[in-house]
Amino acid sequence: MQVDWQGPDAVLQLLSRSGWLRSIRWVPEVDSTNRLAKSIADQADQPTPLLIVAKSQTQGRGRLGRSWFSDSGTLTFSLMLAAPQLAVDRTRWPQLALVAGLAVCDVVGEVVEPVAVQLKWPNDVYLAGGKVAGVLIETAGRDNDHVVIGIGLNVATDLTKAPPEVRQRARSIRDYADHAVETFAILPEIIDRIALRIAAWRTDSAAIADDFSKVCLLRGRRVAIETAGQTLQGVCLGIDGEGALRVRRDDGEVVEVRSGEVVRWSDEVEVHDG
Repeated sequence: MQVDWQGPDAVLQLLSRSGWLRSIRWVPEVDSTNRLAKSIADQADQPTPLLIVAKSQTQGRGRLGRSWFSDSGTLTFSLMLAAPQLAVDRTRWPQLALVAGLAVCDVVGEVVEPVAVQLKWPNDVYLAGGKVAGVLIETAGRDNDHVVIGIGLNVATDLTKAPPEVRQRARSIRDYADHAVETFAILPEIIDRIALRIAAWRTDSAAIADDFSKVCLLRGRRVAIETAGQTLQGVCLGIDGEGALRVRRDDGEVVEVRSGEVVRWSDEVEVHDG
């Protein structure tokens, strides 16, 4: 069958090949796929894992409520899973930003090889020094018993039409791949990798730290992090087994940052050891 990768046929094909997904919803246009997933989390007849894919997302969001520029070449989707499918303590759920980010990094890296693809803690995928994807993790349901993984990926995004500040810091796969990449054609492999990454993380969360260290954008760089109402500065040493960012402060003390925003980092790599 000829598949129209710019339409719902692509999503239907994904459903037929995936043994993991239980339900898929294709929406021509939506304000936010994460918001839609959260609105149906308590529907008793809604099987999970649920995938929601949008051809157009009008109000995409990142962490801290930031807006996300997108056009018809941007892949935007959300995965919703129920607590029994994760089978881990809920305190570990925020680590899914790293898990999903690694899965996206895996796939994008294969498409644009040998161009560098890296992860910026805690939830951004960087291509050739600019952001190509973002991951947003949210809980859903009356009892917060579901988790939603939202991903926006610039596959064939035309950044020439983006605001100047976006053009400067964003990247699109189409500008680095040596062949044409259709927006939705990359989706099946990303879903498969997310499923594999979640299965591995469920039994061995420490392995995520090892894989993350290999593609960590910040490792060895001086960073400034806004956390707990203050700015922490030092050299990034990677992450620990629980997903916290390890930073060596100027006084030599190594601290773990579990939540925060990296607001600055140096271009030069200073150290690699921990």
